[in-house]
Amino acid sequence: MGALERISVEVSAELAAFVRERVSSGRFANESEAIADALRRAEADDRDTDAWLRHVVVPICASVEAGTATLLTLDEVRDRLKTGR
Repeated sequence: MGALERISVEVSAELAAFVRERVSSGRFANESEAIADALRRAEADDRDTDAWLRHVVVPICASVEAGTATLLTLDEVRDRLKTGR
C-alpha cells in the first residue's frame, strides 16, 4: 500500500451504521479499514467488468456485425435451456 492520505466523506445513516457494524463485529479494526476495503472491492469489480467487456462483449459484437454470429431472442435462449440444445 502506498502513502496514506486523509479524506473526508459523507455517507447515509444506513451506510454509516453498516460500517460501524462491521467494525464492532471485529471484521475491521476501524472505520477507515472498512471503507478502504469497500473501495478496493469496487476497484476490483470495475477491473473485472472492464475485462469482461473487452474480452467477451466486444468480440461478440464484432462477430455479430461481421455476420459470423447471430443473436438469439430471450425466448430462444429459454427454449434452448429447457431442451438442453
